[in-house]
Amino acid sequence: MIILWICAALILVYGGLSLYGFRIAFCADRRPKERQPTPFDEEIRAGLAWYRAQPVQEVSIRSREGLRLKGRYLPCPGSDKTILLVHGHRSVSPENDFCCALRLYHEQMGMNLLLIDQRAQHGSEGKYLTFGVLEQLDVVDWALWLEEAHHPQVLLLDGMSMGAATVLMALAHRLPPCVRGVIADSGYTTAGEILSHAAKSRYGVPGGLVVPCLKLLFRLATGHSLAEADALRGIAKAQMPVLLLHGEGDEVVPWEMGRRLATASPRAKLVTVAGAGHGLSFLVDREKCTKALDKFIQTVLQ
Repeated sequence: MIILWICAALILVYGGLSLYGFRIAFCADRRPKERQPTPFDEEIRAGLAWYRAQPVQEVSIRSREGLRLKGRYLPCPGSDKTILLVHGHRSVSPENDFCCALRLYHEQMGMNLLLIDQRAQHGSEGKYLTFGVLEQLDVVDWALWLEEAHHPQVLLLDGMSMGAATVLMALAHRLPPCVRGVIADSGYTTAGEILSHAAKSRYGVPGGLVVPCLKLLFRLATGHSLAEADALRGIAKAQMPVLLLHGEGDEVVPWEMGRRLATASPRAKLVTVAGAGHGLSFLVDREKCTKALDKFIQTVLQ
C-alpha cells in the first residue's frame, strides 16, 4: 500500500507540474505585461514615444478557423516596401519588441510597417499560443492581405523570439511573390527543444520528463502536433535571403539555436552580438545590427 500511495503521489505531482507547464506555455493570458528594466530604458521609451505619435491604422483579418486577428499599419508615403513585424511569446506589446527599430525602418529605410498581434495575445482572439504551429499560417495570411490591400513590391517578414521562429516556419508555405526576405531575431529551432530548454533553465525540471506530457496535452487541446512548430524545416526550404540575429548572452533562446538555424540553409546569414541578452542585440550593438540590416536589404532589393 505504501508503494501504491507513493506512486499515486508521484503521478499527482507529475500531472500537476505538466498542467502548470501547459498553462504557462500555451494558455492565453490577457493581463497586462510589465516590461522588465534594462540598461536601455531611455532608448526604449524614446522608441515607444515615436511610435505612439504616428498615425497608425487599426486593421484586422480572419484566421483560417475564424479568429479575428488584429494589427496596426503605418504607411510610408510613396513607398512600395513593407515590413511585417511579428512579436514574441507573451510579449509586453508588439511595439515594445521592435521599438528601437521602427523609426529606422520607417524613416531611414522608407518602409511601411505592419505590427500584428499574434493569436491569443494582445488584441487578437484565440485560446492558445501554439509556438508557431498555427501562427505560421497566420503570417502567411497577413502577407496575402498586404499583397491584396496595399500591393507592396517588396515585403519583408521580421520576427522576434517566437515571432522569429514563426516567420521561419512560414517559409515552408507558399508565400506571395512580393515576399523577398526574412529577418529573425533570437529565434528557436523547434517548439520541443525550446520547451525542454525552458523547463530545465527556468524551473530545474528535466525537459525529457515534462515535455512529452506537454505535447500530449497540446494535441488534446488543439488537435495539432507540436512537431509542426519546426523552424529548422522552414528555413531549409528558404528560397530567399534570411538574416538571423542572435545575442551571444541569450539565456532564453541559446544562441546555439541560431547557429543551427544558420547551418540549415545556404540562404541564411547569422550575425551575433557578444554579451547581448534575449532580443537585445540591436540595443547592445546598434551599429553592427544596422549595418547588417542595410546590407541585407540591399541584397533583397537587388
